[in-house]
Amino acid sequence: MQRFSEHEARRSAWAVRVFVAVAAVGFAISAVRLGLLQNDDSLLFSQWAEKLRAHGFDYVGLARDTRFVYSPLVYSGWLTVVAVLQAACGPEWRYALIGLNYACAVATVAGVLLLVRRLTGSALAVAVTGALAVAGVELWLWVPYVLSDSTFALLAFVLYAVGVERLSAPLTPRGALGVLALAVVVAVYRPGGLPLLVVVLTGLALNRALPGDPGRRAGWARRLVAAELLAAGLLVVAHAELMRAPERWPIRPLAPWVHSLSGEARRGMVMFHRPELNHAPPVATADFVGLTLDKLLHFYSPSAPSLRLERKVLWLISLPLVYALAAAGAWRMFQARGGLSDRAWWAAWLALQVLMLVGLFHGLQVVDRDWRYRLPCLPPLLVLAGLGWPGGSRRPSSRRSRSSSRATR
Repeated sequence: MQRFSEHEARRSAWAVRVFVAVAAVGFAISAVRLGLLQNDDSLLFSQWAEKLRAHGFDYVGLARDTRFVYSPLVYSGWLTVVAVLQAACGPEWRYALIGLNYACAVATVAGVLLLVRRLTGSALAVAVTGALAVAGVELWLWVPYVLSDSTFALLAFVLYAVGVERLSAPLTPRGALGVLALAVVVAVYRPGGLPLLVVVLTGLALNRALPGDPGRRAGWARRLVAAELLAAGLLVVAHAELMRAPERWPIRPLAPWVHSLSGEARRGMVMFHRPELNHAPPVATADFVGLTLDKLLHFYSPSAPSLRLERKVLWLISLPLVYALAAAGAWRMFQARGGLSDRAWWAAWLALQVLMLVGLFHGLQVVDRDWRYRLPCLPPLLVLAGLGWPGGSRRPSSRRSRSSSRATR
């Protein structure tokens, strides 16, 4: 069992401290400069949380008393946070939430860097990841907003990190139930947690099915991703047909939401409040497929003509390097001699699954105007980028029991 040198361990620990401190100061400055911010969602969720308190935290009663295109139950976790803050802090609850957002954003950066340090042992990989986390926009942009994004991003990252830890070792029934329970909590916090629940369910299945031999595992991974891409293509075509004829949708409770999505698709909407990206109203199935592919493109590459110059510059500096390093990390996962430990391999696999499924989930809808829903993808993406840094993980200390237990499969 190889271990990182003591010198490199000290350097990487200092890199974590430095960039967490930079993030803490930088996020605080940006939050103070931007001030408390709200949008339509902020007001809607505040009203729902007040109703939830009026119903004595009876979630079913809240759902019966609310008429909307979807049930407020899909935001149960977030509404609980808002309702508790309203009850505890009174009129100042929004400022308490901003403090919570700030703590969650800094904790997310710290968690990412600690995980990269554990997986790679490289001070340079930690430093590069930290610089990219600070230079990127999403982690600090949503701190001053009265929204769920910062808290949800931390919850999603905790689920990812716990999944990496549990799935990279022989899984006990208790461990599997723990990961699954956490995934359910994330899924009911807000609807964006649903694809993360799917990631966990497939990960639990693969924990038993994948061979422990690195060469065979890499081959299985390549075939599985190819199958996923094929399935995603078929889903996009089926979705296009549904958007053309939403009356075909068989599940009545979700019909208003499906009809709402169809109306947006028929108008050629790519992003909310950015009409310059809209398509001509689609007619044929191929038009709807092209619209979805464009939404996927804009989900992964956050740019629009109406975007402010400073945002374009920051993303131009950070995103190409993030994606290049993440692609290198994924490439190592698909190679028989990629040099990744079991834990690092699962970190790369789960990160790729999060990126694919969360992107597809939101690409089938309408991309938010400021890419709010990309935020849960960013921490796993940064970890994958850390694994792709040259000289990163070269099979650091890991649990040999997993490989040995699977060698005979």
